[in-house]
Amino acid sequence: MEEEQEAQRLYYVALTRARDRLVLCGRINARDKIETIGGWYGAAEAAFAREELAGQVRTLDDGTRRFGPDPQRTTPFSATAAPEVVPPGWAT
Repeated sequence: MEEEQEAQRLYYVALTRARDRLVLCGRINARDKIETIGGWYGAAEAAFAREELAGQVRTLDDGTRRFGPDPQRTTPFSATAAPEVVPPGWAT
């Protein structure tokens, strides 16, 4: 029981502290029915099934579900060579 409460607390913290994006990952036994799963996974399933979110939750090609807008792509990071650092005279 204490472990379940801690899992719920961590789930709440993750949901309320996320700024730009929150990724929830988990797995369930293939034989289990979604309707009978509890814990944070069950809470997420129940939230995504709400009528108010009908047009905002999408299932992607790989089975991942996404809520809200797609993330924006940024330009690739380009590493440049760092300038040579010359140590001060006292350090040599």
